[in-house]
Amino acid sequence: MLQTMILWVQHYGIPAIFLSNFIENVGIPLPIEAAYIAGQALITAHKYSYITILSVISLGQISGAVLSYFLGRRVSEKYLTGESQLSKIQKKIENWYQKHGPVTVFACRLIGYVRPWSSFVAGVARINFTMFLIFTVLGTVVLNVVALAITDYVVYAWINYEEMRVLITLSFSIGTIYMIVHGTRSYISNRKEKAD
Repeated sequence: MLQTMILWVQHYGIPAIFLSNFIENVGIPLPIEAAYIAGQALITAHKYSYITILSVISLGQISGAVLSYFLGRRVSEKYLTGESQLSKIQKKIENWYQKHGPVTVFACRLIGYVRPWSSFVAGVARINFTMFLIFTVLGTVVLNVVALAITDYVVYAWINYEEMRVLITLSFSIGTIYMIVHGTRSYISNRKEKAD
């Protein structure tokens, strides 16, 4: 699917980069790495400037996040009222965001599979929209600057150093496995501590 997305984004250019990031941030899983790869290719080919690609990717993500936020807000206002079990969960989420809102919004923008759903949850929590937007923009821009830099380095190494392809693939695989194992251990350890 990633290869198909890369070809689609390369073929349709800026609109596809915007749209793929928008859709992913509404909550529909897409491999947005394709947008970074195609965007970096357009920068390298001098078809668009770095600022243009960074802006298009960021605006796509922010627009999708805003729509997701308002969908969450609508669900919360329409369906999560009264004393139902879901309403109680919504209150807990709202209390969490009251204490940790800005940090949570910012941090969630940096975490892959959390990012698309975090805006919906922020809407469900009914957090202040201005605060949500400020920290969404900050987190999104930080993420995209780093992601474009990493993409530039990896694509350059991939094209210019064929012998490094195995090392690059192996490094990403080991890094991913390490993060999964470490995250799982931390989660289990925290659960055990809370249970004791």
